[in-house]
Amino acid sequence: MSGTVIVTKYSTGTGSPATNALAVGEQAYSFSSDKMFIGETSGSDVVARVIGGQLYTDMMDHAAGTLMVMLLHQQIVMVISLLHQTDLVMLY
Repeated sequence: MSGTVIVTKYSTGTGSPATNALAVGEQAYSFSSDKMFIGETSGSDVVARVIGGQLYTDMMDHAAGTLMVMLLHQQIVMVISLLHQTDLVMLY
């Protein structure tokens, strides 16, 4: 697909595209809501489905490696909590 240009519709004043403003599979970005959308069929209409954007990537702003440590810690706490709730004893 050499030479193919992908065009993204965008808006600086609207939070999301109106119904039927996008074609199926067409993408759009709203700078006012910091969200990215893609056109998706819903019945006889094409609606804008949120697929990402700066709003969501800013939520993941963390120091490298800290997210995995936090998730691992949460899983360990959950397993310990389940063991206490069910009175399971691990046999070796």
